[in-house]
Amino acid sequence: MSDRKRLLVLLGIMTGVAMAVAVLSIWLLYQAAFTEKRSQLSHLARSQVQAMQGMADHFTGMGMPPDKVMAQTMSQFSATHENVEGFAETGELVLGRREGDKIIFPFGVHKSSGHERPSVALDSDFATPMRRALEGKSGTLIGPDYEGCEVMA
Repeated sequence: MSDRKRLLVLLGIMTGVAMAVAVLSIWLLYQAAFTEKRSQLSHLARSQVQAMQGMADHFTGMGMPPDKVMAQTMSQFSATHENVEGFAETGELVLGRREGDKIIFPFGVHKSSGHERPSVALDSDFATPMRRALEGKSGTLIGPDYEGCEVMA
């Protein structure tokens, strides 16, 4: 084998190794970022639940009837999140509840504040994260939202 061929083979091997290292590095960084985002999302959800529970407890302690407690809590929660910056640019905070055989979404924080969320049939393939939450399950997952878009929730 001539020196020129050896040099080309060596250069090809070095290029292949460099590309493999680059791909592996990018994949590892993506996995780390994904895991971190999942952890942040879980923490955010827990803190929002605690905030709502605190508001509801406060209004209950004031002697409000349950339907008024819910309305007042939602009103305060909405006012608190009216000018959310950052998260609502790429994410959405949505509350849902079951009404008969449907899931409705009475509240959400998103960059498009007038965004209407459609109700979803309970047995639909949409709104998987909300359906699981309404079944009492917790944690994070990737699944279709109320519009069928894949989301981390």
